[in-house]
Amino acid sequence: MDNKTIIQKIKKNKTKFDNLLKLLEHIDNVDEKLTIAQTALSFTTFNGTGYFTSNKLENFYCNYAKTLKSKDLYTKYDKNTVLHIMTEAYNTGGHTRVVERWIQLAPDNEKHSVVILSPSCPAPFFLKKAVQNKHGEVFIYDRDEDITSKALKLRKLASKFQYIILHVHMDDPTAVIAFGTEEFTRPVLFFNHASHMFWIGKSIADIVIDFITAQDITTKRRGISTPSFLPIPDTKININTKSKEEAKKILGIPLNKKIILTVGSKNKYNPFNGKSLIPIIKQILDKSPDTLCYVIGPDMKSSMWEKAYKSSNNRIIATGNVDYDKEYFDYVNSADLLLDSWPVGGGTTIVDALHCKIPVLSLKTYLNTCDFVYKSDCYCQNTDEFIKKAVSILSNKEEAKKYFNNINELFVSETSNENWLKKLNILYKKIPEKHTVRHFTDMTDYHEINEYNILLFSFLYKKHKKMKLLKLLYNLMSYYLNVLAKNKEKRLKYLKNLLKNYLYI
Repeated sequence: MDNKTIIQKIKKNKTKFDNLLKLLEHIDNVDEKLTIAQTALSFTTFNGTGYFTSNKLENFYCNYAKTLKSKDLYTKYDKNTVLHIMTEAYNTGGHTRVVERWIQLAPDNEKHSVVILSPSCPAPFFLKKAVQNKHGEVFIYDRDEDITSKALKLRKLASKFQYIILHVHMDDPTAVIAFGTEEFTRPVLFFNHASHMFWIGKSIADIVIDFITAQDITTKRRGISTPSFLPIPDTKININTKSKEEAKKILGIPLNKKIILTVGSKNKYNPFNGKSLIPIIKQILDKSPDTLCYVIGPDMKSSMWEKAYKSSNNRIIATGNVDYDKEYFDYVNSADLLLDSWPVGGGTTIVDALHCKIPVLSLKTYLNTCDFVYKSDCYCQNTDEFIKKAVSILSNKEEAKKYFNNINELFVSETSNENWLKKLNILYKKIPEKHTVRHFTDMTDYHEINEYNILLFSFLYKKHKKMKLLKLLYNLMSYYLNVLAKNKEKRLKYLKNLLKNYLYI
């Protein structure tokens, strides 16, 4: 899909999203309003509209939150207690690792608990272990529970904690409904883990925490004037280091081969502007004939990676997902070089590589990356530089050591346990005593379509194509049943508008 086509699709998506918000204003039934709001929220999150915030949706959910009165909130909180709120927790990926590491690094006098709002899998072992070590609890809510009752339950639970930290999904409004009223008084911190995407929650965030300092999306496009900074937390508690030889033996990798590793969800490698990481890896392999490349995340079911495997003479090997608690670190320990995913990079994967003393390289992209990465010599401005440095690292141990030391020094200065805790203490001093809710009077959200939006659309399009269709059909069916149960003629008019504008796949 070329850029011109993508821009046209983003513009159409903007119109559809705007029309959904207009439709929301014409509906009286609360359940139907919630259905339309959720459809609009999920649509703009996963389809690309040029928006990164919606004041109308923020106001809608907060206004709804104020109608839900709680009679049994805790009036006193336990000091030095922290509640981390997650929509889901995963065995793989950086999202859950951040929460685990935050809890592991936290001062011993703090008690950390986690609530998972809509679990799709059991709570990961290391997350449960981290909470247990901090004398907290893991609360698991029912994925299918009504959002209103879930939000009220969360409001009550959170009222007995000193600090509330949100790690929620971008299109999950549960926390906004729970904390969108000043009836709830505990301060709320929003960790901006999906800084590159649309999300909801700025109305209830007493502090927004960015893990990257160069975040004009936060200030310019979301209108959050004073975000705080806290880098991705680091810990060596669950790092399983082995020698290269030992790791290769476990995985069945030939001992005489050098290993390139790259890790990321399959969508992080979707081609952009006609370019992808695969031909770049091939050029590196051509110049380093004794090298194999393992790709964790994508699998051979994808025609793109199957072709890469065959055209590279079986040297680019997509493994699919690998369990973080098991063989993942065997792959990391076996590597001679980690290549950051491209065109969408990672963060915690680079941290894992540095812990295992593996040099890394990252190729410039329109999406932001961690400060210690783009400030280092390992951040490459173009493909030629990327290939040249990769070949140099693979062929020369001194060069490999030089690049590793360069980025590792920056990494340690930014995210070492001691320095991270200092930044956390600075953050704690900024937290207000009482929670406040922002109400927005300006309904004109910042809108722009540039290379950043085009790349983001390319990243999200294939990832959520099936999911958005299923969600859409589910919402439409639920809405249609509501229509039939009430004033048919009046409400069918709005249903037809909904079908006309949104049944587009």
